[in-house]
Amino acid sequence: MAGRARPTWASPIAPPTAEQVGNVAPIRSWRSPRIEVRDGAVADRGVFAVRPIQAGLIVAVKAGHIVHREEVLRLTAEIGDQSLQIHDDLYLSPRTADEVDETAIRINHSCDANVGFRGQVIYVAMRDIAVDEELCHDYAMDRTDAYRLECGCGTDLCRGTVTGGDWRLPELQARYEGYFVEYVAEKIRGLSTGG
Repeated sequence: MAGRARPTWASPIAPPTAEQVGNVAPIRSWRSPRIEVRDGAVADRGVFAVRPIQAGLIVAVKAGHIVHREEVLRLTAEIGDQSLQIHDDLYLSPRTADEVDETAIRINHSCDANVGFRGQVIYVAMRDIAVDEELCHDYAMDRTDAYRLECGCGTDLCRGTVTGGDWRLPELQARYEGYFVEYVAEKIRGLSTGG
C-alpha cells in the first residue's frame, strides 16, 4: 500500500452544480473534463486522460435507474454490460439503449486498476494518471454476482478469468483496500468479523 494515495473528499475537480447541469435528465452520469471516451485498448471504447489526473481526484460519478437483478439480466441484450452493482440484487442501470450514452461511464476492467471507488458511485484515481493513459478499474471492486469475464487486459497481474467472487481474494482485498464500492467493503468487513 506504500506510495498509493488514499482518496480525499476535497477535489479540485468538483461535480457540476445544478446551475451548470441545467435541464439534464436526472439519470445522467458525470465525467471529469480531464477524461474522454474514445476507442479503447482494453475494449471497443474506453476512457482516457486528456489532462494529467492526480491521485485522489474524482474522475466520474455513476447515475442510472435503480433496478433489480432480474431487470438487468433482461436488459443486458439491449444495453450491454452498463450496470453498476450497488447491492446484492440492486444495480444502477440505463433502462433503454437510448439511455446508455447518458449513464455509461465506460471505464473498462483491468487486473491492475488505476481507478477505484469512493462510496457507491464515485470513481476516483488511485494513483497519478498520465495524459493518454486509459482509466480502468478492477471489476472485483464492485461485482459480487454470478459475473464471469475472460480477461484480456494483458497486465502482469492479469487473473485470466474475472468473476463476481474475486472480491473474496485476500490479495485483492489488500491491493484495493479503501477503493471497493461501499457495498462490497461491507461484505469484506463481514468476512473479517465472521458476519
